[in-house]
Amino acid sequence: MLSELDKNIAQNPCDCLSYARKASLLIQMDQPKEALQVCDQALKLHEKHEAQDDQIARVYAKKGVCFSALGDFDKAVACFKRAVKLYGNPQINDRELEFQELLRSDCDGCYIDT
Repeated sequence: MLSELDKNIAQNPCDCLSYARKASLLIQMDQPKEALQVCDQALKLHEKHEAQDDQIARVYAKKGVCFSALGDFDKAVACFKRAVKLYGNPQINDRELEFQELLRSDCDGCYIDT
């Protein structure tokens, strides 16, 4: 599957969805650092070639999952917020709320700017 996604990316390097799918697969393979790099590649491409907001939102959502897997919940929430702004996907919003609640429980009631 990973080789198929690499082939898709090679054939159409501006396809953000292929990058998001590759990041998802890498996350499933417990490789969040590599998935984060894939997300960053997609976002760099977006700077050169404007992708649709919903595609970029998916990349930010995957980036949020990467950061959460790495234990960086502040960055994860920031990525989920960015995704929600770009594309009001309720599933992304639900994931953001889960992380906000996790942060609140981890910091024992400290203030979190949401």
